[in-house]
Amino acid sequence: MVAAWDIFLCVLYSLIAVAIISGNVFCLAILRGVNSIQKPTKFMIASLSVADLCFGVFVVVPVIGALAAGGLPSNRASFCTFFAFANIFFPRAGIACILVINLDRFVAISRPLHYHDLVTTRRAYLALGTVWLLSFTLTCLFGFLPGSSTVYHGQFHMCFFAREAAPGGSSSFVVAIVLIVVSVAIPIVVSTALYVFILKIARGHVQRTSSACRSVDLAMLSGSQSPQQTPNPAPKPNTKAANTFFIVTAGFVVAWLPFLAILLHEGLKNDIVPRWLADLSQVAVFTSSCWNFIIFYVRNTGFRKRARELLRLRE
Repeated sequence: MVAAWDIFLCVLYSLIAVAIISGNVFCLAILRGVNSIQKPTKFMIASLSVADLCFGVFVVVPVIGALAAGGLPSNRASFCTFFAFANIFFPRAGIACILVINLDRFVAISRPLHYHDLVTTRRAYLALGTVWLLSFTLTCLFGFLPGSSTVYHGQFHMCFFAREAAPGGSSSFVVAIVLIVVSVAIPIVVSTALYVFILKIARGHVQRTSSACRSVDLAMLSGSQSPQQTPNPAPKPNTKAANTFFIVTAGFVVAWLPFLAILLHEGLKNDIVPRWLADLSQVAVFTSSCWNFIIFYVRNTGFRKRARELLRLRE
């Protein structure tokens, strides 16, 4: 018999699944008609939405089924293998897409005059194809190495890849979780470093503009320069998009860090955390796949305008 708390989680996860699927499908539809976003950037955002959409379909929906059924049947080994693969592959592809987007924003701000030459649609396709292939390869490497197996986690209602700790020993999450942390931590560190450089570029622009304005004021006061001779300052770097994608990156970290920390703790200590803590971390992970649509809607005027047009809403 399904407990009342499990029924509540089934309903909550179902609502989240609907939000993930409908939100990301709607995001893909919006991107087709947004002209204010560069085509390579639109393709990068679309790739991120596809990763979130696949996570909702191939991870969240099976979790709902396993929760409602009280677990996976013992004869579903093949499904558990696919489940474990999807549970690792799509989040890894998502954070890789975020890294590519942050690189795109860094180039746009650090090399604004050469951006269109450096970031072309073809190169965007190539970069995203590379990170998806790399994510797929890394997932296969540690998921299907000799000695690997899949185990069902009763609290999370998920399947994970595991390794034998010793001949005849019990399964352990350690190898799989360490590899997940590494593959997620590196893109996050690089994205954070890029954002720091973007802030330095913006701060340097402000300082140069202030110096130029002071020089012009002094020249005008001394009578050596007329107001008509005032030079135009260089265009200010548009850091709003970079800030938006840093919010996306931070949201991914906040959502996934508790979940990964719990798995790592259980693998190292062979100890199960309280049910409420596991459920909270899983809710955060699931909702992270529908945050991006909301962030884009709030932060991007063109995206919001196109969304309202599709919904037949007036500004």
